[in-house]
Amino acid sequence: MRAEQMWDLFMTGADELAEELGLEEPPAIFTPNRALPAVDAWLTQHVDPLDKEDTARLAGLLARVLVDAHGGGLTMIAERGHPLVGEWALTMFGKGLARDYHVPVVVSAVRIGIDREVGAVEWYRRLLKEGK
Repeated sequence: MRAEQMWDLFMTGADELAEELGLEEPPAIFTPNRALPAVDAWLTQHVDPLDKEDTARLAGLLARVLVDAHGGGLTMIAERGHPLVGEWALTMFGKGLARDYHVPVVVSAVRIGIDREVGAVEWYRRLLKEGK
């Protein structure tokens, strides 16, 4: 799959999840301060881990939040020997995160929505700290 096709899937998922979360404009939907607390509230309604479809929609929303807040673009991790080779990630950030910092959005969505290792707000807080 090409990056453009994956990006289209992410954006469709982001829009679908934003609608389910009841996020409407104005104000802007995909700001970290608006979207991520809504995700955390939504997750409290799901006792079980998210299914594949909801996890994919969450990955799209995370991608959209990051691009709207920090710029950047989508790439597939291809570095030989990298533990996440083959994963889609955001990188080339223009503001607030290092340009070469990579955020694997599907892996992030799994950590947030399936494993429940971290909430969306805390994930973003950590990302800002690590990605400088």
